[in-house]
Amino acid sequence: MKYQLILTLLFLIVGVACAQQSVNTSTNEPNPSDQFDPLKPNPHDLLTKFEEIKTKAEQGDVEAQYSLAFDLENRTLLESKTNVIANINEAVKWYRKSAEQGNILSQEKLAGILRYGAPFGGILPLLTNIVERNPSEAAKWYLCAAKQGDTFSQYSIGDMYEKGEGVVKNYAEAVKWYRGAANQGDSGAQGSLGFKYWKGEGVPQDFVEAYKWFNLASAQNFSDAQKYRDSVAQEMTSEQIAEAQELSRKFIPREEGSNS
Repeated sequence: MKYQLILTLLFLIVGVACAQQSVNTSTNEPNPSDQFDPLKPNPHDLLTKFEEIKTKAEQGDVEAQYSLAFDLENRTLLESKTNVIANINEAVKWYRKSAEQGNILSQEKLAGILRYGAPFGGILPLLTNIVERNPSEAAKWYLCAAKQGDTFSQYSIGDMYEKGEGVVKNYAEAVKWYRGAANQGDSGAQGSLGFKYWKGEGVPQDFVEAYKWFNLASAQNFSDAQKYRDSVAQEMTSEQIAEAQELSRKFIPREEGSNS
């Protein structure tokens, strides 16, 4: 992560400097940035640092490869679609190089782009269908990161197993990976695991476990978890509810990096 902050800062400063220069040129006013400020980062120095990081990436530095890809992905927020396509394809290249060397963050990022065909999980309307979707390769990289304990990847590959997306549908595998992420405190995984216990999909039906996981997800304000917990409660005895509440109180999330 040592290069990531530099690249993000570079991107923001250069963008702001260009915008300020454009404004000052159009109004024929002096550019305040021309005045020396010892506390203000020099864009030229940052550009030089960018080139240094790119050189390190080209030399095989796994962290530099991730940071370069991260910068290319994030600058798409301010660019035209033509540049977005070029940058995302370049980001995919560097994420893949880093992922192949075992970098968890690159594995997760690459998987997300390949799953949705777009950066940022495909949630931005103007940034969709940027690259060709490849769910099977996405599942491969999510699995790599999940096996190293990455929480988001565990939840994501669980979701893909549940839906049969890029992999053969398998509720037991979905439960396995949901549990890994849920045990690390991920509210989405806790809610999904609660559903599996409620419906008996991939695990024997167990209302106590379902209530427990919904209750934990609800404590993190996960969408509709409280509603589902209360629905399960209608099928439980008061003793079962008390047991589930006690299990919830005793729950201690594992640290990031656990895969069980």
